[in-house]
Amino acid sequence: MEVALVGTLPDADATDHRGPERTTIGLGEALSSVGVDVTVVADEGDPAKIGVPAYVLCDEQSPGIGRMMRFNHEIHSRSLLDSADIVHTWRPLYEADVMSWHGIGMEDEVEAAFPGTFDWKWRLGAKIHRWAKTLTAHRADYSVVTAPGNCGFAEKYRVPVDDVIPVGVENRFRQADSYDDSVDVLTVSRIERRKQPHFVDQHTPDSYETAVVGGASDQSYAGSLSERWVGRVNDTELLSYYRSAGVFVLPSYFEPFGLTAAEAMAAETPLVVADTTAISEWVREYDLGAVYEFDNPASYRQAIQTVFEDRDRYIENATAFVENRLTWRTIAEEYVDLYQQIDADVT
Repeated sequence: MEVALVGTLPDADATDHRGPERTTIGLGEALSSVGVDVTVVADEGDPAKIGVPAYVLCDEQSPGIGRMMRFNHEIHSRSLLDSADIVHTWRPLYEADVMSWHGIGMEDEVEAAFPGTFDWKWRLGAKIHRWAKTLTAHRADYSVVTAPGNCGFAEKYRVPVDDVIPVGVENRFRQADSYDDSVDVLTVSRIERRKQPHFVDQHTPDSYETAVVGGASDQSYAGSLSERWVGRVNDTELLSYYRSAGVFVLPSYFEPFGLTAAEAMAAETPLVVADTTAISEWVREYDLGAVYEFDNPASYRQAIQTVFEDRDRYIENATAFVENRLTWRTIAEEYVDLYQQIDADVT
């Protein structure tokens, strides 16, 4: 079977790979490992960053509507999808078989909660991009989101959803728990208001050793953090933080999946997550930790206490969840079943 993945890749000199980039790499390489003939077509990044054949188009053009239209034109003019049995996209694309969503409606949801986060031009471009992706989803055989919490946003913005398939965790994050009291509470994210790291900084009791890890994408916001913010760390340090933390907190207002939470679980660290994160429903269903009411300090402190009181049980549940649902091989096999079903229906 030949599958074309249409998404994005990291730049050659990038040290931090964001969720969409890591999804393209993780799924592409995992599909190849189970015998699928994979080609990636990306609108930015370095093709050498992924271990399968890849084309990068239009990356010299700034993101926006113009690049979206030119990207589609280039794909068609170069006939890059003609031999594919399945076209799986994260970008607006007329002939897609599978449309995957990283998030739905962020430009409206975050702006409503924190006015001024985005300028009007960015929001308009994001809306047009969402409308184009919605048309793609309605034409495609399957539309997929990454966590159950996204289904509510899909209904609100009239996006069809046929399945929930998560994002995988790289094997390097799978580590044994080594909690040693040096860091009781950990959060890892870009330092920006939507991610809400200041909430962890300000409302975690002083009795807990706390680390806020991540580089600042909003310098003025970062100035509100205390010495608990340790800044950007390298990969070795990040792995150490994950495995040595007592609990991991995901406090975001809008988080379509929560890859850092998945990475923490892979390192046998249980979760405390806000009820505004898409992964919170899985945390409740599979007992992976505790869920607190967004922006409620008392609820948050109770959630931390709850996890520490039965930490070993939450670790056991989180480890099993990663093994059963979040390895890239498991996710690739799930997509292969989906691709084969679509291909059989077309045939």
